[in-house]
Amino acid sequence: NGTWTTEYPKYGKDDFRSFLTLFRQIDVKNNHIGLFHIMSILGKYSNTEEQKVFKQVKRRLGYERKSFGGINISIQDKNNKEAFSTEKIMDTIYNAEVFHSDVNKQSALKKIEGYLPLILPMFIGYATFVTKLACQFARVIEKRGYLKD
Repeated sequence: NGTWTTEYPKYGKDDFRSFLTLFRQIDVKNNHIGLFHIMSILGKYSNTEEQKVFKQVKRRLGYERKSFGGINISIQDKNNKEAFSTEKIMDTIYNAEVFHSDVNKQSALKKIEGYLPLILPMFIGYATFVTKLACQFARVIEKRGYLKD
């Protein structure tokens, strides 16, 4: 009859937390399984042309990380004004959503809660970019045979 339907997964807050737990490991710069660390290792064993590409990718990642959507929020309360840069927003999302023990992060999350409908789609765009990049590097590692048993 010419009709069609589309179904898509419906993700909840727990799904988002699970994703953040894994994604945080890829994105955090000083993590031994983080993308920056993996690129550094691959760069040591790459030819000059590949090293140029890795440098470009690192610059692009740094740019994307600092400016996904160019978010900078300034929140004024009774006592003071607090600025939330992209880095601080990411740190708050990672550490308040995933690890609930830090009271300061929980407080910061409450302050930006009203902005989350704006922030999260941009964050997901950034996360998608980084995840695709990580998959590309995984294929390079596999193709080079670094993961042989």
